[in-house]
Amino acid sequence: RPRSPTRVSYFCGSDSMKSCNWAARVAAKTSSRLASGRIITPKFQFDKGRGLAPPLGVSQQHLDVIHNAMKDVVNRNGTARGAQMKVPGIILAGKTGSAQVRRITMAERRGGVRGDAALPFKLRDHALFIGFAPFDKPRYAVGCVLEHSHANGSASGIASDTLSYLFDRDIAMAKLNTLETGWGGTLVERMARQREAYRIAHGVAPAPAEPAEAAANASAPPAAGNAVAPVPATSPDEPATNATQEIRD
Repeated sequence: RPRSPTRVSYFCGSDSMKSCNWAARVAAKTSSRLASGRIITPKFQFDKGRGLAPPLGVSQQHLDVIHNAMKDVVNRNGTARGAQMKVPGIILAGKTGSAQVRRITMAERRGGVRGDAALPFKLRDHALFIGFAPFDKPRYAVGCVLEHSHANGSASGIASDTLSYLFDRDIAMAKLNTLETGWGGTLVERMARQREAYRIAHGVAPAPAEPAEAAANASAPPAAGNAVAPVPATSPDEPATNATQEIRD
């Protein structure tokens, strides 16, 4: 694989601030180190550069074995095969995992409890995923933690969709639009229905109507001045616009 100068950005995703501060950040750090072969230290985007990260001390041969295994997890018959990226030329490599919340007791097993799906939501295991893309020249590394969601295996899909948005926004948004049609509308629309159902069920008075301008702003796309710039094509000599660590081999 090309060993030209490479930059890797990492980011984390979590459904709780506590997890994002620890578990997901550690997961993202792990994937960025596996992708780069260097000891990347977490830092925020606005932080100043810290210079070249030292190598892990692991041979490239061993890293290649890990990289190829992680590629197969997503792109062959692995546990994250549903997370293949639809962006042409971009291959995601990754690894799924779980964090057990509690042990299923023998009494529960005798009663028919065999896995997460048979347990109350708060007792289900957490879903984990780490990954990086592109496989052949890593640019982004990701870590995702979904609390109590191991049974649905969606951590890898969320990571894949997030990376897709960074590489090709049109493809990512087209997929989101299709999914939201099946889910019953946009996030704003679904939350509005849930809020209304809760209000009716609990006898809560209707909330004051939003001003027309505020409602329009909530559903309108971001203004040009606030929009995130597309991710540029990367090259060894190009400054990393949102990279968290620059790596040179």
